[in-house]
Amino acid sequence: AEGVKATFFLLGCFAGKDATTSRRIAAEGHVVANHTMTHAHWKGLARITPEAGDKDVRQGLEVISRVTGVRRIELFRPPYGSGAERKEICARLARVHPYSVLWTIDTWDSLGAPLDKQIRRVLDSKKLPGAIILCHDHSKTIVPLIQKIVPELKRLGFRFVTVPEMIVTSEKALRARRLAKLCVRLQNLETKTGILVKTALELGKERGDDRTILEALDLAYLIARLYPDGAITADALRSEIARRFSTVARWALAPRSSVVE
Repeated sequence: AEGVKATFFLLGCFAGKDATTSRRIAAEGHVVANHTMTHAHWKGLARITPEAGDKDVRQGLEVISRVTGVRRIELFRPPYGSGAERKEICARLARVHPYSVLWTIDTWDSLGAPLDKQIRRVLDSKKLPGAIILCHDHSKTIVPLIQKIVPELKRLGFRFVTVPEMIVTSEKALRARRLAKLCVRLQNLETKTGILVKTALELGKERGDDRTILEALDLAYLIARLYPDGAITADALRSEIARRFSTVARWALAPRSSVVE
């Protein structure tokens, strides 16, 4: 009714029992995600064996995907948040799902908190900007809770996005800040092009992020084209980029726009 899309972390055991609702979630444009098959046997991933945990995660993914028809499920939420604090569990989860998601505001609906307390936990929270609000579909108060907080948050100027939308926005902002910092450092260097290229490569590698490396290389290439100083020709620079990073050879050798040229 409010036109809000949510992110549903489904349990395989429930999704299989109510396939109609599970398919409807996907059909209406909500995001389908994995919450294990059995809620990690109602103990949490940190309280069961690695083998049992891995099986529960993969079974949940298989059943949820089959029932909903969603073939690519990237998001996972650890039951109770259990295991998120342990590197070895996070490493195992990363083999199945690229993103493990927790929450910012817990409404306490799963604990049976009174409805007015759930509402106040959301609307009075200082964590609201950018928050992930945790609710549960088995809660007896889920419908009146949503009917209250959604219109009120809209009135306060908030808009609702899915977790993937939040991730994309955050990653874009992070890359923009990294590139801005890189631009400042490179522009302040009074060096020849060869040193600029080396600096760009080093800065990109420091981040350990392929996208940042590509942006660093791109910036170094543009500097070499716009401010030639004879240290290295544009063609030589492009060849060096292609040689060092064969995976981006096509990108590096692609023609630049007429504005840049």
